[in-house]
Amino acid sequence: MFKIILLVFLCLSASDAFAAQDWCPFERKEGNLCPYTWNAHLIILGEKYLSSSDWRGSNSTQGLYAAEIEIKHQTWPCYINFGLFSSRDEYFDKKANAATNEISLGLKKIWRWKDKLAPFLSGGLGYFYGKLGKTEQPSDGHYSGTGIGCWASTGIYYFFNHNIHFGGLTRYSQGDVKINGRKLNAGGTQIGFLIGYHF
Repeated sequence: MFKIILLVFLCLSASDAFAAQDWCPFERKEGNLCPYTWNAHLIILGEKYLSSSDWRGSNSTQGLYAAEIEIKHQTWPCYINFGLFSSRDEYFDKKANAATNEISLGLKKIWRWKDKLAPFLSGGLGYFYGKLGKTEQPSDGHYSGTGIGCWASTGIYYFFNHNIHFGGLTRYSQGDVKINGRKLNAGGTQIGFLIGYHF
């Protein structure tokens, strides 16, 4: 699902509606600078560590992939951050025994240090989805549940040039979901490398 949201974002950014003077994520004309800055990230080579006691019977270390978009006006102290995080037993196994998804919304503070490095700290609320495969016979199918929770993350960017950057992040989220009568934490500790573009 995060791929769809990212595609929509890129399409909107390229449209006339976002090319207006007040938004202009791509245009930065001399003497008419855009008051907004944007970052878009893909988190790759990531892992999510679920509670092994909660998610017994499945792999508590899961492959993680995610996308983030954030925006900041020049008068705001922080970025508004929106993210989609998804994990499963195997990175691309559609029949994973266990999987989680998070939709996150929060604030991110980024500090620039010596122009190239940018440590950050962020946090906010999230909507969580968890899926756990059935263990009884017949075993086809799964149980699922949703819930509301919170998250926090920290990391650092390295700016290769004005636009392209890469780095890493550590993230923790907590969101209880009820699956087949059991309360499970669909969040957990997440780590990953990221590659991004700064508008």
